[in-house]
Amino acid sequence: MPGLPTTDKRFRRAHVKPSRKRSPASKHAWLAARFLAMAVVLGYGGYRGATLIAAASSLQIGHMVVRGQARLSTGEVLALVEGLRGQNILAADLEAWQEKLLSSPWVESATIRRVLPSPWRSRCKSGGRWASAG
Repeated sequence: MPGLPTTDKRFRRAHVKPSRKRSPASKHAWLAARFLAMAVVLGYGGYRGATLIAAASSLQIGHMVVRGQARLSTGEVLALVEGLRGQNILAADLEAWQEKLLSSPWVESATIRRVLPSPWRSRCKSGGRWASAG
């Protein structure tokens, strides 16, 4: 019949059944799985970041300065805090190391403090003069 438009064969409906719609329960399960995966990735990233910071060589105690010692030599003060070198400056228990310094009968008082990024400082009073290890 002339005058009737011919149908274009490219515009056929696909011979595929439409997919079923997801139930609300499966949508919530998928959302929970995505949040769980994101929490695992963020937790692992935080863990790796913390371990990298703890192992950073710029945050390890490498330089120690001793000042004000009268009765002890610098080497003797450093020998009292032998295991401190190489520890992380943020995680080192400076109070315990201060107690180690005070365990010497020649040290009257001692002060240890953090100076970022690496050195630590300690001040010891021995026999009336101030000593500083840092």
